[in-house]
Amino acid sequence: MSKQKLGRHLSNIPDPKLNHPRLYSSWAYSCGPAAMREEEQQVGDWIARNIIGPPKGTPHYTVEQLKSMGMVGIYSPEES
Repeated sequence: MSKQKLGRHLSNIPDPKLNHPRLYSSWAYSCGPAAMREEEQQVGDWIARNIIGPPKGTPHYTVEQLKSMGMVGIYSPEES
């Protein structure tokens, strides 16, 4: 299986392979368990449509600091 090339950086997120506590939007949290499950499914689907790669440094954190915090980058698939 060939590695997909990384496209545009979309976001840095906690590595889904690690056991991070779940974070929900205030809307989903206030609407209850069904909304929280739906939001979790939608985030999982979004991750699956894209590529997990190294985090992208920010003005506040370096790539190395983000990696040490268990963060990864989410990238769009490169356009053919």
